[in-house]
Amino acid sequence: MCLLIVEVLFFVAGLYMLFTGSVPQDMMGILFGRKRTYAFEPMQSRMLGAMLAAPLTFGLVFGFIMGFVAGMMGDDSFIVMAQCGESILLILVAIVAIVYVRQNSHKDIS
Repeated sequence: MCLLIVEVLFFVAGLYMLFTGSVPQDMMGILFGRKRTYAFEPMQSRMLGAMLAAPLTFGLVFGFIMGFVAGMMGDDSFIVMAQCGESILLILVAIVAIVYVRQNSHKDIS
């Protein structure tokens, strides 16, 4: 359940960045820390948004495919592999996003 909550937060922030080309300061403060000002170029913001929106999208698509394959073959091990793969993908995206945001953000002066 916690995995889904993090994926939905990433997805909402990612869609906002994709469509507006700007960074939601409040949500970025929740996800990456409040002691920074997050200022990006519109293209950088859209790239980060696509990266953050990817885990939920891939999780749904691959979960459906793995469930379909498991149903056809009668084997439940595909479902466990899909859950592990989704967790690993979310962790990798979170690490890459944190590094990307930290390198491109500015320290808050006040």
